[in-house]
Amino acid sequence: MNHALSVIVFSKDRPLQLHGYLESLIFYSGINQSCITAVVKENEFIDYGNVKKAFQDVKWVIQGDFYTDLINVINNSKDFILFGCDDVVFTKKFDLNLAIEILQEDKDIFGLSLRLGKNIKPVPNDLENHKEYISWDWTRTDAPHWNYPWELDATIYRKIDILNLLAKIPSSQLKNPNFLEGLIADDSQKTKELIRRKKLSSFYTSNCVVITVNRVQETHPNNFDSTGHSDIYSLNKEYSRGNRLDIPAISKMNKNVIHVGADYFILTLRKKGFYLMKLRKWLGKIKKIIKKNL
Repeated sequence: MNHALSVIVFSKDRPLQLHGYLESLIFYSGINQSCITAVVKENEFIDYGNVKKAFQDVKWVIQGDFYTDLINVINNSKDFILFGCDDVVFTKKFDLNLAIEILQEDKDIFGLSLRLGKNIKPVPNDLENHKEYISWDWTRTDAPHWNYPWELDATIYRKIDILNLLAKIPSSQLKNPNFLEGLIADDSQKTKELIRRKKLSSFYTSNCVVITVNRVQETHPNNFDSTGHSDIYSLNKEYSRGNRLDIPAISKMNKNVIHVGADYFILTLRKKGFYLMKLRKWLGKIKKIIKKNL
């Protein structure tokens, strides 16, 4: 199943979140673990051993030189590639074989996004409705996310298109996944010049959310929700004692935006895990306010 597609997921210092990515992807897509490669940047204080034991058939690449590792993984991939980041959680069933068929049938489509759908607002005015998917001209819309063709969260691309893009960027500039995305996507005019296929597609509703509760790359100051106790070391402790992301509970949450915060970061051991730590933090703040006003 899905033998024409490979998944490349990037992870740094987030084993609990990577576990959630892999668990939800496999559950909702039915993809074989052997089709997935995890490119992991290790920290001596963060242990990925439990993730590797849980997903033994996943191919594990310990990142050295990012560009070299990236090219090797892409060269060993199938004709279609789904990129992923470890802060993504899939929330709805989807058919990867259908996604491949869509890309094979319409050569104008650059990628099929699993994070977009009509539930993500605002929606472009010129959507084309097909039987099982929607498509649009990403060069002619100013709707946020819908005009962003190159991203690493959850879009399926042709391998040949990825290699063509990488050939136009100096390898010395590709230092981590943030550069891989930003060097192509951050300049809209440059993006239009680099990418010749002018359409994107998605299923009618989005299939994932990006839960932004911590940041691991220092080169790009991406925003994240810091209201919870979700630094990488605290979460590593939670993971080591058996705490996991509660995929069914997260899947029931409202999904009208792509990036969500701490309210969506639901753990299975809720009483002893994330929510207890979050409650203690807020109780501490309340006590300080009361004490100050006495």
